[in-house]
Amino acid sequence: MSEVLEHMRDCFFVETMSQKLACAVDVPEIAEAVVSTVRESFGLDAVVLIPDGTGLVPATAGVPVPDSDMSAAALAFQNSAEIGAGTGTLSSVSFRFLPISGLSGTCGVLAVLFPGDGISPEVCSVLGIFTDLAGLAMGRISREE
Repeated sequence: MSEVLEHMRDCFFVETMSQKLACAVDVPEIAEAVVSTVRESFGLDAVVLIPDGTGLVPATAGVPVPDSDMSAAALAFQNSAEIGAGTGTLSSVSFRFLPISGLSGTCGVLAVLFPGDGISPEVCSVLGIFTDLAGLAMGRISREE
């Protein structure tokens, strides 16, 4: 696929995500929008994890994260950094964890099941945009509450 077509495709995915998040009225709806758009756009399984006071828990249905990978998710949340598969930190886990940051700090983590053939840098960039949009939406929800 040409670079122009890939860019147009990625813009479409970002627009789709933006439209879904604009309609979301709570964190579970935001999480479902993110998970469904990741699946529809890239065919990747994912789940959004949010803090519950004792750790991170799924905000909605999604691919389960094994207990053995949850320490990497917690590290991504605490350090607001991408961690896990395909990164230089804890790359042996099966998920890539991307922090979801809002105006008041990290509010969750997008956990993407890493396929055997990896994820391209372009897809990683779009996933980063998705988490930025989700963070803005979560900030909007918290201000409305």
